[in-house]
Formats: sequence, structure tokens, C-alpha cells
Amino acid sequence: SESMLERYSYIDGDATTGGNFQMSKTLWKTIRKANKAIENFELIADGTDVQRNEYLGEAYFIRAMAHFSMCRFFGGLPYIDHALLADESWDLPRGTAHDTYVRAADDMYTAYEYLKAANYMRRNNPTNLNPGSSILRRPSGCIALAIRARALMYAASPLNNQNGAEDWQAAADACALALSAAL
Repeated sequence: SESMLERYSYIDGDATTGGNFQMSKTLWKTIRKANKAIENFELIADGTDVQRNEYLGEAYFIRAMAHFSMCRFFGGLPYIDHALLADESWDLPRGTAHDTYVRAADDMYTAYEYLKAANYMRRNNPTNLNPGSSILRRPSGCIALAIRARALMYAASPLNNQNGAEDWQAAADACALALSAAL
């Protein structure tokens, strides 16, 4: 019997070292870690509100980005929005690419809301433009909105569109919001 990881992976080369298999294995682990961070968020006792919003926004961003990235490679997949427990069924139905992109977009919007509350709409202010600054490698609210718009454009594409003009309108609205936030 195949594991979920094997079922939703395209093995490129050797299963133990192959590129796409290792990528999907890493992204499934990343999704689990993001879900654990979201679920255990309340256990953070000594963080400020800004730190809490930043960390929660980053966790939603990472979960959405992992699903979005895998969907681009493998098509629709189960959208794992909680850490699966040992006694849960891990044999989850494969979703459509449209549904995966829309759910990733929803998570990106949640990430944007938390990052905005943490005052991290942009991270490229003059004090952070130092080439060695690690802050530039972290997500911001503007980036979350941009990737949300991209996910909704993928969902609206002729390959994935399920709602006709409604999908295109959602993508256009998301693009307009991302542009207005960035300018």
C-alpha cells in the first residue's frame, strides 16, 4: 500500500535522492511544522503582540506557499490545514488544483492580515537594505498579497477555472489589492 507521500509525489529519479520526491517530502514536512506553529500559537507566553502577529502571519504564509508550490508541480492535492494525528485517517482525497489554489490564496490573505497587524507590510525600509540583513528574506504583507493574486490567477486560468468570469474577477480584484498595497 502506498503512503500519502508516495501517492502525491512524482518521483524523478531515485526515490531516495530524486529531486521532485525530496521536494514534496520537504514541503509536506514544512506544512506540518506550519500547522503545529498555528495550533500551538497560544503557548507563546513572552512575546509581544507584534511578535505574535508576525510569527502567526509567517506560519500561514509558509503553509500557503508550500501548498501553492506543490500544486504547481503536481496538480491538486489535499489541503492540510491542521497537523494530522496518528489516529486520523491519512488517506485524504486529492482536491482539484482550483480548490488548492483558492485555499492557498485564503491562507495568504490571513498571513497578510497578521503581517499588517504586526506592521510588516514592507520589510525593505532603509534600515533593512543592508545586503546581509536576514529580514529581507522573510515574508511581508505585500508579498502575501502578491502571491495570493498569483494563486488566484492560476485558479482562474483556462486549465483550472471552475466559475468562469467570477474566478477572473476574484483574480483581478486580488491583483488590484496587491498593487494598491505595494504603492
